[in-house]
Amino acid sequence: MSDDVRQSDDKKKRYFRSDDRVFRQGDGWYYSAREGDRGPFANEHVARAELERFIQEQKDLGALKSGKISTSGDREDRYSPRPKPRVDIWKGLPDTD
Repeated sequence: MSDDVRQSDDKKKRYFRSDDRVFRQGDGWYYSAREGDRGPFANEHVARAELERFIQEQKDLGALKSGKISTSGDREDRYSPRPKPRVDIWKGLPDTD
C-alpha cells in the first residue's frame, strides 16, 4: 500500500490505496473511495466498471484543473468540443413574400 495525498486532502489524515476497493455488503456490491463508499451495484462486475469510470473521471478532472487538457477547441482530442453540425434551418420553407 502507498499513501497518496491530494492537495485538497486533509494533510493530517492518512489515505491508503487499497489493492481491492470492491466489496460485498448485504445484497449489494460497493466500491470504496476517499469520498466514501459508492453503491449498491447489482453485481461485482458492475461495481468494478463503475470504479474504473470514477477513477478516470477523477483523473480527467485533475488534468482539466491543472491545465494539461485544452478546452479551447484547438486540439482534436476527446476533450475538445465537437463542432456543431451545419444545418440550414430555412431550407425548404416557403417564401413569405
